[in-house]
Formats: sequence, structure tokens, C-alpha cells
Amino acid sequence: MSETIIRADIVASHNTARQPDLERDYASLGERLDRRGIAIDAIRDKVEK
Repeated sequence: MSETIIRADIVASHNTARQPDLERDYASLGERLDRRGIAIDAIRDKVEK
């Protein structure tokens, strides 16, 4: 199996272009969870560990 390495600058460029959408999606998810009494920050903290 061959492995293709993607240059870091290409990855960074694609990530930067999609950052605003990611932030909107994350905020929307946070609002939906909050309406159910779930804190998105608590979930994020558990996942980070």
C-alpha cells in the first residue's frame, strides 16, 4: 500500500477556508445541546482527555 503525504501548507489552506463553517456548525451544535441541558464544553473536555 502506498502512502501519499499531503503538504502541510495545502492542509492549512483548506482548513483555513473551512474554519468559518466549522465555527458556525459548532456554535449551532452547542445551542442545540444547551436546549437539552447539555454543556458542549463538558463534552469537549471529556473528549480532549
